[in-house]
Amino acid sequence: MILHLNEEQKLLQQTVREFAEKELGPRVPQMLATNELPLDLYKRVGELGFWRVNVPVELGGAGLGQTGLCIVLEELARVSPAFGLTCEIPLVSLPIILQEEALIKKYLEKVMNGDLVMCYAATDPKGLPNAAEWDVTFTKDGDGYRVNGTKMYVTNNSHAGLSLVVGLDEKREQAVAFVEGDMPGHIHNDVATKIGMAGTGGGTCHYNNVYIPAENLTWYIPEGGTTSDSFYSVYNGCAAEALGCMKGIFQKTVEYCKNRTNNFKPLTDMQAVSYKLAEMQTIIEMCDSMVYGAAQLCDAYNASGDPELEAAWHLKSESVKVRVSEFGMSVATECLKLHGGLGYHDPNIYHYLGDSLDYAIMDLTNEIHFASISDLMGLNK
Repeated sequence: MILHLNEEQKLLQQTVREFAEKELGPRVPQMLATNELPLDLYKRVGELGFWRVNVPVELGGAGLGQTGLCIVLEELARVSPAFGLTCEIPLVSLPIILQEEALIKKYLEKVMNGDLVMCYAATDPKGLPNAAEWDVTFTKDGDGYRVNGTKMYVTNNSHAGLSLVVGLDEKREQAVAFVEGDMPGHIHNDVATKIGMAGTGGGTCHYNNVYIPAENLTWYIPEGGTTSDSFYSVYNGCAAEALGCMKGIFQKTVEYCKNRTNNFKPLTDMQAVSYKLAEMQTIIEMCDSMVYGAAQLCDAYNASGDPELEAAWHLKSESVKVRVSEFGMSVATECLKLHGGLGYHDPNIYHYLGDSLDYAIMDLTNEIHFASISDLMGLNK
């Protein structure tokens, strides 16, 4: 597996990094203080073309696949994991839009331009992995469907122009509905306060007998399949954000330790500190290889259609989500401890710790992922 970036990927990385440092960075304190989603930056991401990275060229995208997706999410999460999460939603939702010609015509360009803020409404109050106990979400009504139910932890909920709702149809099969923000009965004005990820506009939304046309419903798991590739794209993207999060706080911590003195010498002159920083560097290098190894495996599978590559990618992406998120929490914790009381009181530092915790529970808890990994290994058959 080749883990270096080609010239096009390097240009994307440089462009996203410049945006993150020059335009996003100065806004982070405001996001932390207000917990408000920065709509102008969301639109700016569309103008820069970041939401086109994993869309095929023939549909107006950049055709940079899963590797491009991971580059964007990592670079944004270095500066603001919350904004990285905000931008993950369109990136992982677009492949589902691409399944249906009618959805492509209605929504693709608007989502890629940033004209439609997307949210991903998947977590039922009874639990995300507990689909067997969910109430029916989509009911046939004439030529369309009625959408009912409540979804929790919905990133971008406050300004959602298009909501991707995961639920059950009347046959109790998992399906996905695209609900526009201004459709009658779509209530999405709640913004939750949480331990991290301030500024994602996330909260609880309600669907009260919302009518959608038939073309706005599609199936999450392809006919005859047992799972969806979109799951694994989400897991790989989540790991890329966790990687960016740990790189962001680590970079700030190295600079702090170089400049903070003890007995008139920088902290990096202390063997215990330099050892700890070196150890974290090795963890980051390992996680970097894991994230982009999974991404490039995905791109190889998409180029070939080889079912063996697909199975290998599913196992790798799920494994990477678990392990990188766990390492991310560890690195953020150790970095905060090196900052001491100054870091504990500085939201520009301690937000990374709260943000890192989210990666171990978002898109299913890591404990559930371990059960899925054992299934993929064939251990539970």
